[in-house]
Amino acid sequence: MKPLLRLLVDRGCELHGEAGLRTLKPVTVDVLRDAERLDGGGVLLLGARTADGQPSLAALRGIRRSNPHLIVYLCTPWDRQVLAGLARYTRAGVDQLFTIATGLDVADLVGCVSGRILAPTPASALRAVRELGLASRPLQFALHALRNSQCAEQLEVVAERFGQALRTIEDCVSGAALPRMRDLYRCGRWLHDEELKLCGVLDVSERAMRLGFDSTTSVRQWKSRLRAAARAEERLHGFVLRIPGLDVLLDGDGES
Repeated sequence: MKPLLRLLVDRGCELHGEAGLRTLKPVTVDVLRDAERLDGGGVLLLGARTADGQPSLAALRGIRRSNPHLIVYLCTPWDRQVLAGLARYTRAGVDQLFTIATGLDVADLVGCVSGRILAPTPASALRAVRELGLASRPLQFALHALRNSQCAEQLEVVAERFGQALRTIEDCVSGAALPRMRDLYRCGRWLHDEELKLCGVLDVSERAMRLGFDSTTSVRQWKSRLRAAARAEERLHGFVLRIPGLDVLLDGDGES
């Protein structure tokens, strides 16, 4: 029961001109034998069904147990059953669904992958969240938010992907003493910025571009507001103290 897997790994060798195009290396992986390949991160393109036509949910759950930092895109032709079961795939760890029917759909996927490679996920923080002892559902919401905070999606769209009302999701994370979903996304964006610095991207304007800010001034203002919120809001304050890379939010008001 091998699902169709394709891992896109940022080779990290060079940037090509002002467009900032990175060299990607596609690698076909076997979920049962290539676990070490997945440890390094990247973007995984997952087929909706295994070779014998069964849903790839079981394989996805196995991947997610040890790879909370991996970006997983579900790629499929138009399939009524898959679309109807999107919430199950999302809860199992899919970050986004792409239905591939035309060249425009492929171009949309390529553009999304290119943006994600430019802002790698904060692996250590995501693993730390897994160690908080959260129940399954709030853990799913928190990990999804932290992985996908680079994307400027409306929370209502995310809630629809999970198949639940946003208020229901907010009640769930509140019951687990987690910050509001909006704050989880803000924390994730901060962590993406910290990850870029660890990867050697030290230029503030370059990081701003990769994280979707229109200027370095916008980044500074955004960080200042997040620092203030982390001090003032109890659930957010408690969360940042427990996650590596977030605790520095409380260290001062300067650039970080």
